[in-house]
Amino acid sequence: MEAGAIYLPVEETPGRLRLAAQRGLSAESAVAMARLPADEGFIGQIYRTGESIVLEDAPSSSERSVGRSPHALHAMGCRLLAAVPLRFRGEVRGVLGVGSRRYRAFSQEDLTFLAAAGDQLGSSVENTRLRREADRHLRRIETLATLAERLNRTAETGEVLDEALEVLTTQLGLTTCWFLLRTDDPSRPFTLATAHHLPPALQVEGAFGGACLCQAMALRGGVTEAVNALSCERLEGKPPEATQGLYHHATVPVYSGGQLVGLLNLGLPQGRHFDLDELGLLNTASETLGVALERARLHERLKAQRLEEQETLLRLSQTLVGLTDPQAVMEATAQTVQNALGADYVSLMMPDPTGRWLVLAGGAGWEPEMYDRYRVEIAHSWEGYVFRHQEPIQQVDVRQDDALPCPVVLQERGVVSGITVPLRGKGGTIGTLGVHTVQPRRFNADEVRLLSLIANHAAMALERAREHQAVRAGEARYRSLNAVIAAAVAASDLSGLLKAALDHLLQALGLEMGAIWVGDQYSVRGLPQVIGPLSAQIARATGLEFLSPVAVEDWQAVAEDDPLAAAVPMMVRFGLRASLTAPIVVEGRSIGGLSVAAPAPRAWTPEEIALVEAVGQQLGSAAARLRLLARIREQARQVRQIMDTVPEGMILLDGEQRLLLANPTAQDYLALLADVQVGDPLTYLGGRPFEEFLAPPPMGMNCHEVAQDDRTFEVVVQPIEAGAEAAGWVLVLRDVTREREVQQRLQTQDRLAAVGQLAAGIAHDFNNILAVMTLYTQMALQSPQLPSRAREHLTTVAQQAERAADLIQQILDFGRRSVMEPRPLALVPFLENLVRLLQGALSEAVRVELVYGSDEYTVNADATRLQQVFMNLALNARDAMPEGGTLRIGLERVQVGTRQPPPLPEMPPGEWVRVTVADTGGGIPSDVLPRIFEPFFTTKPLGQGTGLGLAQVYGIVKQHGGYIHVESRMGQGTTFFLYLPALPTSRPGEGPPTGSSPEQGRGETILVVEDDETTRRAMVEILE
Repeated sequence: MEAGAIYLPVEETPGRLRLAAQRGLSAESAVAMARLPADEGFIGQIYRTGESIVLEDAPSSSERSVGRSPHALHAMGCRLLAAVPLRFRGEVRGVLGVGSRRYRAFSQEDLTFLAAAGDQLGSSVENTRLRREADRHLRRIETLATLAERLNRTAETGEVLDEALEVLTTQLGLTTCWFLLRTDDPSRPFTLATAHHLPPALQVEGAFGGACLCQAMALRGGVTEAVNALSCERLEGKPPEATQGLYHHATVPVYSGGQLVGLLNLGLPQGRHFDLDELGLLNTASETLGVALERARLHERLKAQRLEEQETLLRLSQTLVGLTDPQAVMEATAQTVQNALGADYVSLMMPDPTGRWLVLAGGAGWEPEMYDRYRVEIAHSWEGYVFRHQEPIQQVDVRQDDALPCPVVLQERGVVSGITVPLRGKGGTIGTLGVHTVQPRRFNADEVRLLSLIANHAAMALERAREHQAVRAGEARYRSLNAVIAAAVAASDLSGLLKAALDHLLQALGLEMGAIWVGDQYSVRGLPQVIGPLSAQIARATGLEFLSPVAVEDWQAVAEDDPLAAAVPMMVRFGLRASLTAPIVVEGRSIGGLSVAAPAPRAWTPEEIALVEAVGQQLGSAAARLRLLARIREQARQVRQIMDTVPEGMILLDGEQRLLLANPTAQDYLALLADVQVGDPLTYLGGRPFEEFLAPPPMGMNCHEVAQDDRTFEVVVQPIEAGAEAAGWVLVLRDVTREREVQQRLQTQDRLAAVGQLAAGIAHDFNNILAVMTLYTQMALQSPQLPSRAREHLTTVAQQAERAADLIQQILDFGRRSVMEPRPLALVPFLENLVRLLQGALSEAVRVELVYGSDEYTVNADATRLQQVFMNLALNARDAMPEGGTLRIGLERVQVGTRQPPPLPEMPPGEWVRVTVADTGGGIPSDVLPRIFEPFFTTKPLGQGTGLGLAQVYGIVKQHGGYIHVESRMGQGTTFFLYLPALPTSRPGEGPPTGSSPEQGRGETILVVEDDETTRRAMVEILE
């Protein structure tokens, strides 16, 4: 045989046979016979029927019976043709055909050999197919395993596609590979997601705007193979070099979650095509890729969800980390939960001090008044179950839960679904976090997990805030205690201390109600003031008068047999639920107490109890100190009062001569002598160095003296001994100016009295002599026989005797020996007459004024002698005002009490009339002023004055029981002050008694009494 061919079925194209092997065929014949229909020609007939065919004269056979085979064989010159089926276990696996150019007939042996060769080839073909199929299957498994392994490495969509394209390109030897991702845009249904070695023609924008033929078929499902992908609509007109050798194109739809998500496009070079096994591999790979894409989508969604969760938790953490108030932490947590889960109500429930209830402490969606009011019992509620078992509970429909019924508060708000998770702290569950909705809802696992994570963050933040609050509370307690200690140290009165201590204590504990009492003093905050006086009574009535603190967490929970039960009605009356009371103790005895209270139950911590007890102890010490301080202050007040009332100036100096203390009198003296203030060093006193006063006083003196501005002070310096050196000095300043003046006045008065006594005695004797001379002169002058010359001489003698009598009368007035006839005398009319007399007697340039008030000015006086006083003073005033001026006479009524200093030191207490005689003359020099009342002392020129005028005034005033004082300033004038004893004021209708006319004699006998015989004899003669 010169030629032969073996045909096998095309696996990827059913109904066709392919030329698997040939010998002796020309190239044209091989191409022409590469693909044969399985239902045509004798080759197809043998494949269909499984019967051998022998053509001994092929060219003469009909075209219908042999199909294409005769043409090929004829071209080779074959006249003899035999074809047998390739069988394997009774099934045709292909066709074996042989031909010869020579004509001969096949023997039976030839046919048997061909049949045996066909069976053997059928077995070999099947084995080869099975081995190739096994290789392909193994390759498929390896490819899929590699693909799955590579896709499992990543969960990102882009990375999944890149890994898939790389594996398929490597395993299948692809020229290019790309993936079109499905979009929601009808005008652009696909977009290029990723590609490997994509030809430039396919990289043009808009190349995938519509589906090509294979893509359109892929949308209907399955895998589409296009022999010439470049002939597709969107690739027409592209130059061949743009395809980079792409001749075979396959498109595989990729589904994820039952939805088309994209198209996997693969290209092979010229000469290759995708067989059925590869297409099956692509289908399986697309499923794997779809699963990977679904996983990536879920991962990305989960990642986005996790990212959202992380962002939520991050924002919450960033918010919570800056919060130190537990209430603010709960509010931030509730707001975050409400925003993240879309809840209608969020509740954070915390156990109350009794451990029986969970109380709404924070949340979102609630009315403000519900906080601390909404509560559930821990033993019979789903929140309590979560709190006790630390497990989340979800209720899709709370209306159908009979085991844990929905609270009435939630039913009233229409709550249908809810979930509650525990707030887990370091030491266990500290509360619960609940989410409630008015629409039925089942929270998925992610939402439950997010809520649990938020709860964990919130629990940690709450514990941190509570710890911070506890630290701040501790600091506040320490500050409060320090403030109370400082207030106790600085307190000067108990009432102010009680108020300050209560304010500090309430601020440290974060409370608004409290009371504090010691004895009858109290302070109240946040409670009716009436509770202040009742505090001590409440303490005694309830047994709270104790020596240790008593803490009550809930007054409504006090048992009936408890000693404190008696106080429950009173506590309820004042709205108190919890209280903490501590005693104020002094020397083991309770003198009062302090109590802080809350309107809700409260568990008092040991630190709070210790703080209240410490404040009570401090107040006890402070109360004892204040009592001692009060006694010391009273003693100091008494000492200060003594110092302030002492007439002397008391001064205390330290060792450096700095002024430490000075009583008011000393301050007045220092302002004159040293001009120093407290704290200043005392270096000079009255212009003299202070060291002079530290030395012993001059010989014969008991103390130092210093003068300043016409004032004289005695200075006594006493050192304060403190070891060898003086620690300071005590100075006593005594103003002796008035004393010196009194001494001087007394000395003057004594001197004047002695002079007056001497002068009066002499004047009395001269008066007797002068009286005889005057009487006899007057008798001689009455003689008619007296010569004129002798009469002139006797008249001169009589005139000089009269002048001598006036002089003697002045001396007698000075010596207080004048005979007076005192009578009640109203000074106002008396002085008014005198003023009229003076206005005519004095110079016209001198104006005389009389000033008086509405009082009575009546004295017991001799009007004649008193007139002499005013005349002498008026004449002196006239002489002091040679150019004119004003003479002012004033009247005042002066009351001198027994305890007030009199105007003049020697004046006794009583009613006085002060007569002021003041001029506006040149004044009396200070060196002359002390001597103006001395007799015969005058500053007038010789012959112009006797020096007895003021001496006479002085004597007459003294003889009337009065006092006289003079003040004068050079250039301003002189003022005389006359003090005369005042008579009691008369009743209405009464006036001073008037004098009566002298009685006429009726022949009675006159008795003349005179110790001087000559005078007596002269008086008798004149009477006879």
